[in-house]
Amino acid sequence: MPINGDMNAVNLLPPDLRGSLKSPVVAAAGEPAGGTGAYIVLGALALCVLALAGYVLSSNTVKQHESDLAALEARSASVMAESARLKPYADFQSMAQARVATVRDLLSGRCMARAARRGQSRRRSGRRFRS
Repeated sequence: MPINGDMNAVNLLPPDLRGSLKSPVVAAAGEPAGGTGAYIVLGALALCVLALAGYVLSSNTVKQHESDLAALEARSASVMAESARLKPYADFQSMAQARVATVRDLLSGRCMARAARRGQSRRRSGRRFRS
């Protein structure tokens, strides 16, 4: 809205503050606005943000490892249950192999005994057979 010729613009600031943008407290102290105090506060805030980010990342990593551990423990429990369920079959297999070995030993012992008896009977009779 343009100012009419009837109205004059009035500057309400005191004469010592008219040319500068400083606040009255800073102007009285003689220090420029936004000095080292602002940088210290910003640095402290940046450190707080970095610390919070580190905490969040480490807690997320710990939670992930805990969930991985729980999954592996569940998997281990299911494998152990499966192993216990299949144990009778493994025991049967080992028992069957032991029986086969025993039968083979018995048969080889019988064959040896039969051959020994056959040799004794040949010696007694005096006849020798060629095989």
